[in-house]
Amino acid sequence: MSASIDRRYSVVPIDWFHEPHVWVDRNTVFMTDVKAMFLDAAGAALRDVGWRADQVDCVVTVSSTGIATPTLKAQVYSDMGFRDYIMRVPLFGLGCAGGVSGLSIARTLTNEQSGAKVLLVMIETCSLSFRADRLQNADIIATALFGDGTAAACLSSETQNNGPLVELGQGHQKIWLDTLGIMGWDVDEAGFGVVFNRSIPTCVSEEFAVATQGALDSASLSHTKIDRYVFHPGGAKVVEAIEDALHLE
Repeated sequence: MSASIDRRYSVVPIDWFHEPHVWVDRNTVFMTDVKAMFLDAAGAALRDVGWRADQVDCVVTVSSTGIATPTLKAQVYSDMGFRDYIMRVPLFGLGCAGGVSGLSIARTLTNEQSGAKVLLVMIETCSLSFRADRLQNADIIATALFGDGTAAACLSSETQNNGPLVELGQGHQKIWLDTLGIMGWDVDEAGFGVVFNRSIPTCVSEEFAVATQGALDSASLSHTKIDRYVFHPGGAKVVEAIEDALHLE
């Protein structure tokens, strides 16, 4: 099977998958490794923009591959040096849309208070959800496509004097009825089991152009004004469906 993925990362070595694991094993690894991932990504983002952790007003975290209660921000509070009255906004269950949705929510929060500093951290450990006890097509495909990683960004309504400036517009989201079974998680004693329906490319072909036009309209843009689209597609077939739907070359 060719996933068109050159390299992917895992928080655990390949030998870890030789033994069966239940939910508690997987989430224990998640809780251990994501703290280091959070510190690395958040620290790098803060250094890039010249902020100290105690200057951050709000932290938005995005993850759909593990559960942390108290939140990830609380887990790294002492190491990061956040203020004790910092706002915490955890986001779970957004899946592939987590990154862009997190940016949109963080952007909205910066507009709520002039000069507010918002730190966004996105962490996913997809490898931990690999299920050797199932080995359904969806599990194999998802494992081939999705690896582990983290990213962070600093957002503020105030213009920074150092580094390049990226301005985010108003976000746009679309929900389709009767699509709960297309992507998501099944949850049982062994952990998360991926739901990855083969109808995804067809759904993209039929629905994506209209949804994209809605996003363009909300931003007062048109297809002809876009130099390049950025997608999180989930495989070569979905990329091809997007290209066909939007008539991209």
